[in-house]
Amino acid sequence: MVAIKEGIKLGDHFAKVDAPTKPWVVMRFLTMTNPIPHVQLHQKGKSNRQITLSVAALSDKRLYRRVDEAELPSPSRSDSP
Repeated sequence: MVAIKEGIKLGDHFAKVDAPTKPWVVMRFLTMTNPIPHVQLHQKGKSNRQITLSVAALSDKRLYRRVDEAELPSPSRSDSP
C-alpha cells in the first residue's frame, strides 16, 4: 500500500499546521478506483468529525505535520473551542 511507503499507518496522529491543538487520527486507508491513495481520519476525541485526504496532502508538511501522542493536548484542553 502506498501510504505505508509514505510512512503513514493506522493510528498515526497528524495536525493541521494552522490548528496544531486539534489532532487527527488515521482510521483507514481507502481503496477507490481513483489512482490517488486516500486516508480517512477522525478528530481525536471527536469521532463524529471525519475527513478524507489524499496521502499526498497529508504528507505535505506545509499543510499537516505528524504529532506524537506525548505532544497531544490533554482531553480537557482539546474539548475547548
